Formats: sequence, structure tokens, C-alpha cells
Amino acid sequence: MRFSEVGLKYVTNLFKVPGSALERAESAPGLFRVDGELWLVRFLRVSAPCYPAEVFKIHRRPGGSLRVQLVHMFALRGSLSQWLKEKGPARATGIYVLTPKRTIAKVVEIQEGTAQLSDGSSWPLDNLRPFLLWEELSSGLRKKTLTFRSLTPKEVIRKVRALVEALFPEAEPVRELEFGTFWRPQNLLFGSGLRGNYMGEIFLGPKPLYKASEPVEVTFLLPRDPENSPYSDYFYELVKRSTERLAQIGVVLEGFNRVFYDPADEGSLRRALEELKGAQFVLGIVVPPKLWTQWDPYFYTKRVLWEQRVPSQMVKVSTLKKFHDKYGFSSEIWADELWQGLWVNVALKAGGVPWLVADTGAEGEVEGLVWNEEGVARVRFGPRAELLGWRLE
Repeated sequence: MRFSEVGLKYVTNLFKVPGSALERAESAPGLFRVDGELWLVRFLRVSAPCYPAEVFKIHRRPGGSLRVQLVHMFALRGSLSQWLKEKGPARATGIYVLTPKRTIAKVVEIQEGTAQLSDGSSWPLDNLRPFLLWEELSSGLRKKTLTFRSLTPKEVIRKVRALVEALFPEAEPVRELEFGTFWRPQNLLFGSGLRGNYMGEIFLGPKPLYKASEPVEVTFLLPRDPENSPYSDYFYELVKRSTERLAQIGVVLEGFNRVFYDPADEGSLRRALEELKGAQFVLGIVVPPKLWTQWDPYFYTKRVLWEQRVPSQMVKVSTLKKFHDKYGFSSEIWADELWQGLWVNVALKAGGVPWLVADTGAEGEVEGLVWNEEGVARVRFGPRAELLGWRLE
């Protein structure tokens, strides 16, 4: 079996560095502090609809070690004022911007044409330029900038090592961890023999699923009370408006029945689940656990439906609030990874196969790494995305 570079979000490298070297590096030209980290930004000399840059993020950890990340970010040609008009305040606060002083800071608040930044400064919106992660770009710019993210893990490790050796000659590597969404150009196989790079191409292309799911008669499990009813109605209408686009990729929804429950009454949910016996597929909204006295309604609902052999996909009210406030019924929702993930899950549970990983080697297996601060797990999948096993490293 060999490691399949299905794509790359970023690679983290850990290094042991003496304290004196850290102090010297913090005063080096080209490095500046952003949100408690040291950033080094290298803009790429390429022709593109925006300005791509390699951003090395250097985070100091306890015990004299450094965590170094390489991510791609993109400076837009337009100003923050233009971004605000196009995307609204919800997507203009919390993003990074380039300032006239050639520094980077996060937008904390926008008032009367002025942005308050995380470094304490304030600037007119027209003087700031959004500096965004690839995931934050519009769907059109994502398609046009994919090539700038097509780096293998080895290339990223090489770039990070070269930077660290230049800044910290005394540094000693501790370990190298690859995690995130791994990239290899055109390594995913969709329907009709089409290839692609990442999950979102199913929805933004659109490209059909490798294998379409069976048509499903969907029943909605929805809370009906003054606080949550607006989101129940929004979700129901949003899905109905999405059926044509979903059918294009191979997810065919039918029926659209509704079963309601009162979130303030535990017995109401039990009765609603009893009513769902025999349903073909359930799309449900889960209310926050704080409204219940004995058990978490999410796990209870999933368990009962599983016992009834009814496949289901649950959505949190907080997620729907985000969709409602950020997108409404706009087509921009199709670029949202939570919305995409929802329908990938539905397709899988309805018997579809979203994609295959091409070029997986003789055994047809794919191996990936999952990482957090506690450690690393190595996960193995078969050629049709079936889980073969995992182990802690």
C-alpha cells in the first residue's frame, strides 16, 4: 500500500528551537505578529484574478518548540468596501485584511465606513483589501485558483524546512504531520468519467456523483414552536428549491412529508418518532440539548430511527441560523462546505457513491492521517471509500 496524495490543506511541522533564536527571529525583517503568531507572507509572481500568497504561520509552543504551517491566502483586487457591498456585514467581519502599512489584521467591527482591526488600528474601508483563505473565496475564484493549492505534502515540507533553516539554523525537526483535505490534481473520479480535485466540484461544477443514489421519499422532522418554527419553514423551503440542482448531481428527493414536534415536550418527540416508523428517509432539525431534561435529543433521535431501520440526516438549529443569516435562498450556499457535506452524507446514506479516489496503487487502498493536539491516527480506506481500519501512531 502507498500513501495517496488525495490533496493537501496544509502541513504542520514541529521544531525544537532555543529561546535566543526565537527572540532574534521576532525582530527579523518581513516577519510580523498576527493574532499571537509570527507570519511571513510571500506573494507569488503569477497572473491571476487575485493575488495569491504563501503564508508561513509560526506559532510558539510551550517547551521551546515551534509549530509551522504553510497556507495559501489571496488578496483581492477590490477593497473591503466592495466586499461589504457584495457579501454583507456577516462575511466582512472576522476576515483578515491588508492595511496601507503592509500589515495584516482581522476585522473586528465595521461602523460608519470604518473598520476596527484586531491590532487596535482603524481604517476607512476603501483603504483595506480582503486577504482570504481559499475556503473564503467566492465559488468563481475558487475554480480559478485551484492550481495554486496543488502542492504535494513533500513540496510543502520542503518549503517549510527551507524557511525554518533560514530563520532558525539551530532548529531540530520533531515531527511532520500531514492533515486536512489532501490534494492531488484530478485525483478524484466522479460520474461520467469526470475527474476533479475536491468535494465541492460536485456542487459547483456541477459534476455527477460517481454512482447516483436511489430516489428517496424524504420526510422532515421539524420543531414547531415560536423560536424554531421560522427555521423549520426555511429549511423545508430551501430543500424544495434545491431539488433540481440535487437531481443534476444524482440525489433525487421525492415526497416532502412533514412531521412536527414540540421542543418543550419530550413526549412530543417520542410520538413524532413513532409516527416515522416505515419512513424511507428522514431529514430532521435538532434543537439544542439545553431544552431537554433527561437526554440529548440528537443521539436519542438517531438511536430510535436506527432501531426502526430508518436512515436519517440531522441538522442543528445553529447551522440553519447560519445558512439563513448568511445566504437566505441565494445560490452562494452551494459553496458552503457544511451545505455540501450535508448532501454528501445524504447521498451516501441513500446508497450513492460520491467519488472514487483514482491512482490508489495495486491494492486500491488509500491511507490518510488525522491529527489533533493529542496525537495522530492513521486511517485506511478501500477503493470504494469503505473504512478498513485505523490505528493510533
